[in-house]
Amino acid sequence: MPQFKFEPKKELEYISERMKKFVEELPESFAFEFARGFSPRVDVLHDESTVQVFAELPAISKENIAVKVRGNVLHISGTKPLPEAYEQLKPLDVTRMFGEFSRDVHLPAEVDRENIQAKFSEGVLQVTLRKIQPDTSDEVAVEIE
Repeated sequence: MPQFKFEPKKELEYISERMKKFVEELPESFAFEFARGFSPRVDVLHDESTVQVFAELPAISKENIAVKVRGNVLHISGTKPLPEAYEQLKPLDVTRMFGEFSRDVHLPAEVDRENIQAKFSEGVLQVTLRKIQPDTSDEVAVEIE
């Protein structure tokens, strides 16, 4: 039976070089648009009583951000508008993301939905959620009528 040598690192380098060449051959005025938007970077930290989520949202005003909790999921969404200057100029090298964004964070515990705090400062959204202890008792007394 013939054997083939597979070298993942070389294969990835080959694919990377092909992609670079493809992008270099695109017309100067070509721009990518992603229908799904982008997903901001987040850090999720917790201790015995809280879960804290930090989301990087640079160049976005707090009016363009929405925070919701559904079940055990924190949903952060919003819009990062394209600056006016971008409408008048031709792109040469654009790596920043614009448009709609969203990020779902699965929470490691049940949280108190009535006491969620959100702060936005210097492009970082901080959401603090208080953990609650779920009712894990196995025994429930039932009154008989």
